[in-house]
Amino acid sequence: MTLGVLHFVRPLWLLGLIAVVVLGVFCWRTRAGNAAWARVCDAHLLKFLSLGEGHGSRSKSALAALLTALTVAVIAGAGPAWERQETPIFRTADALVIVLDLSVSMLAQDIKPSRLERARFKVIDLLNARQEGQTALVVYANEPFTVSPLTDDTRTIVSQMNALSPDIMPAGGSRLDRALAHAADLLEQAMMPNGRLVVVTDSAGDADIDQAAELAQRGVSVSVLAVGTEQGAPISLGDGGFLKDNDGNIVIPALTLDTLEQVADAGAGRLVIAQASSSDIAQFAQAVVANPSASAPDDRSAGSEQWKEVGPWIILALLPLAAIAFRRGWVLLLVVMVPLGQPVEAAVMDDLWARRDQQAAAALEQGRPEQAAQLAEDPWLKGTAQYEAGNYHAAAQTFSALGTADGHYNRGNALAMLGETDAAIAAYQAALDQAPNHEDAAYNKQVLEQMKQQQEQQEQQEQDNNEQQGEDEGEQQEQQSSDDEQSSESDSEQSEDGEQQQQQSEQQQASEGEEDESDPEQLEAEEFDREQRQAVEQWLRRIPDDPGGLLRRKFMLQYQQRARPPEAEENDW
Repeated sequence: MTLGVLHFVRPLWLLGLIAVVVLGVFCWRTRAGNAAWARVCDAHLLKFLSLGEGHGSRSKSALAALLTALTVAVIAGAGPAWERQETPIFRTADALVIVLDLSVSMLAQDIKPSRLERARFKVIDLLNARQEGQTALVVYANEPFTVSPLTDDTRTIVSQMNALSPDIMPAGGSRLDRALAHAADLLEQAMMPNGRLVVVTDSAGDADIDQAAELAQRGVSVSVLAVGTEQGAPISLGDGGFLKDNDGNIVIPALTLDTLEQVADAGAGRLVIAQASSSDIAQFAQAVVANPSASAPDDRSAGSEQWKEVGPWIILALLPLAAIAFRRGWVLLLVVMVPLGQPVEAAVMDDLWARRDQQAAAALEQGRPEQAAQLAEDPWLKGTAQYEAGNYHAAAQTFSALGTADGHYNRGNALAMLGETDAAIAAYQAALDQAPNHEDAAYNKQVLEQMKQQQEQQEQQEQDNNEQQGEDEGEQQEQQSSDDEQSSESDSEQSEDGEQQQQQSEQQQASEGEEDESDPEQLEAEEFDREQRQAVEQWLRRIPDDPGGLLRRKFMLQYQQRARPPEAEENDW
């Protein structure tokens, strides 16, 4: 503990002293107004108008007590302190990285519903068993990728589990050794080099054993949750066929239990075979999933000091003043001296306890976007509220003022909802100009361009149909004129003219029939256009975006950036 000069933890509270002074002046002037009667009233009548003898001294005492109490309260609220004391900060140094295999072999259905589905359930059970500490999730096939870095919020990881499948991986294969090295790097980056790894997979190789042994020497344990059976099962391709090797034989990946056991032994961990029950997670619970002994003081925060407030003790000085205030007549006197104001509106009270943006965020979270749009001062929050309220025009204007890549992206979404396709495409392009790797802007721009192209093709098709219809009508008119000329040449051929007119009528009816047949096509095209617009609307309203698609694009970008040299792989499953 160290002594220092007087310090206020919350110095802005001292501004309340200004309000105390203003209140004191106001109350004094209100009290002084009673003295005006002495100048206009006889002395023997004044006593009947005053509150009685001693009223002046009592009012002075009440005012002094009130101002003293308010002054003490303001000073106590400011947090006066003159001592500092060390405060040890404890953090949980427990770190766990789950490494999930997303190679094609995980689609085998030797366990129901499949190895991958069972692995997902087991990972969720592992996450739910975590009471404290930080957890990360890494997936791998030929290359490892981070789904979530070390975090205390395991619910975020659980929410992404359904999006994890082999089709989001950029390349096939099964390189557990790379995944182990990648997971160890996550621990080092988080300054937790002695964490633990849990691998959820169905196979391993010699390189994986060597990598696990190397990590064990560095203090990182490697445990394995084996998924599958040693008999194995074919890998269904979804089209009724099965995965085959280069020789045309059906691939039946089996659980390499012996190799996985060697990985666990080399990694100073343990091997557990996934079961339909929760017994496998129970075996992991004590030694792998939870590690209570990992809680320790944070060395980075050791030696930090905190001011020791004395404000709560100062508040005790208000107790005598509060007791005196309950003397007969004092409370009423204070009420008379301070006139009652207008009822305080709820909005004013809200402004006392939360900023406008905080109120807007709360309103938006509670499903009141219109109110949030009125309260918000931050352009980003205001634009989001306007978009959620369906006021897309105002949202586009608000987002345009940001001038950032995300601002242009959200402006494009609002313009797309307004049906302004060209303007929305331009907004997405502006976002890409500032952030070329903005995947959502690129995807939305591509979808709108495709929709615009299809719409132009439909319009061109409709125009061609209209032109063809006009040509058909012209030919009908020419045929009718020719028939009229032939009928005027010879009255003796009236019977033939009647037959020609009948034939012409039949041709006209057939032509009208063809025209009627084209109407359903046009209606069908309009119906398709309406359905397409509705689909785009639903796509733009989708919150959150497709996590599988985002992960797929993210992994592909990282895979391209790594640009490993090609090498021979034993298989791609």
